[in-house]
Amino acid sequence: MPELSSGLNLLDDYRMEFGSVEFQSGVSALGFQLASKGLSNVTTGGDPAEMLAWAERCRAQALRVPPVKSSSDPEVREVLGRLRQARQRLWDLQVENKDTTAVLARIRELEDEIRAHDRSTPGPRRQAERIAPEAIHDLAERRSTLVVNLFEVGGYLRAVLVGNGTLRHTQLMRLDRAAEIGRRLGADLDALGTPYRLPPRLQASIETSMRRNAATLAEEIWDPIAEFVGDRQVVIVPHSKIAWVPWPLLPPLRGRPVTVAPSAEAWFRAANRPRATGAALVAAGPALLTARTEIDAIADLYPGAHLMHAEDSDPELVLKALDGASVAHLAAHGHHEPDNVLFSRLDFGQGPLNAYELLGLDQPPGHVVLSSCDLGRSTVAVGNETLGFTAALLHAGTSTVVSSLGRVPDDLAAEMMIDYHRRCAAGATPAEALAAVGEHRPWHPFVCFGALSLGHGGRRLFTQPVASVLLFADYRLGFL
Repeated sequence: MPELSSGLNLLDDYRMEFGSVEFQSGVSALGFQLASKGLSNVTTGGDPAEMLAWAERCRAQALRVPPVKSSSDPEVREVLGRLRQARQRLWDLQVENKDTTAVLARIRELEDEIRAHDRSTPGPRRQAERIAPEAIHDLAERRSTLVVNLFEVGGYLRAVLVGNGTLRHTQLMRLDRAAEIGRRLGADLDALGTPYRLPPRLQASIETSMRRNAATLAEEIWDPIAEFVGDRQVVIVPHSKIAWVPWPLLPPLRGRPVTVAPSAEAWFRAANRPRATGAALVAAGPALLTARTEIDAIADLYPGAHLMHAEDSDPELVLKALDGASVAHLAAHGHHEPDNVLFSRLDFGQGPLNAYELLGLDQPPGHVVLSSCDLGRSTVAVGNETLGFTAALLHAGTSTVVSSLGRVPDDLAAEMMIDYHRRCAAGATPAEALAAVGEHRPWHPFVCFGALSLGHGGRRLFTQPVASVLLFADYRLGFL
């Protein structure tokens, strides 16, 4: 065991030598087998505190390394500008149904140029300190929270429960079975969000399938721990194979705020992070039917907010307004790029905003709402690192990201988000607000990502459990 710890410590030092998030994730892959071996050993020994410590060494290691902000480099900014122009040209060609081969090749060339610059950039040579299991437990106790840290040993999903006076280990269901049921549940939710009216019998069949799959996960994951959790707020740290499980759809959790964090350490750090206090940003991109009504109503809730309608939304101005914003609502179509995740993007009137650019923010917004397409989705890289638009916000330092885990009609998104922000502006935490607006919409797809924050009215944090689901897709259906 000391040899495994020493090896992981060496990899921690090695990881912070790289400025590239891709390279940092690669280092995590090198350590995954070491950490898994240590986790297996301590699970056999039965000490929950040691299990928590080793489980934390298996996940979200790149989040401990601060971004080097390569996107702020003038040369990189110039290439990003050319990439934006190429993306706009691609859009025009697609609309005109013309050949896109040359412009796609140009886009890949520009992205590769940026990635090459990143790979040659030295790392920050510093990282966040590790958080001891005792400190995580103490914070959970102070916040009346139960942290559910999920991991796998011997093919079974297991949980270390942190809070309620002690740490406890519980064996749950087979991991592969949980992953398959979670996949089916997500597919059902996505099917219900189709822009086309489903035949009544087909819709009923899909809803029946959703109820069955959600009930099975609740029975085999939640029911064994429910008595120990009690009425405490819940933070779920998922295993990567069930990172796509839409936890709020489980019957015992519907209408109840639940947090899903990338790691218990990330939750701890976010809970103690100062929040940005600048003016709110409310911006829209093109081709969303109800975006103007949505953002006008939301901007009215935040005095002094920066308001950008679709025709005026410039990604450079959006990025500038994001820096230091207390809250940001972005109603824009988006795209997740699973093969090149830092170039996942949001479409604004004058071009796309790439996830890569978010890492250059000096003071990321504390609370971001992505009322958009495909940007809740993240790619789980080797080493259990998550990469994508939402992950980039969390890496940059944003505490809470709200998005959708399935297709969502434009009118439903606008209705829910206006109500959501009305509650936030009145003092609710993001999770409290989302749980309230979703309680009577059993299959709604919106969730909170990442970590925790105070309500805008200064209410005490965690008066209820806080909702947050990581790594889900958001499909905003603005036009057909």
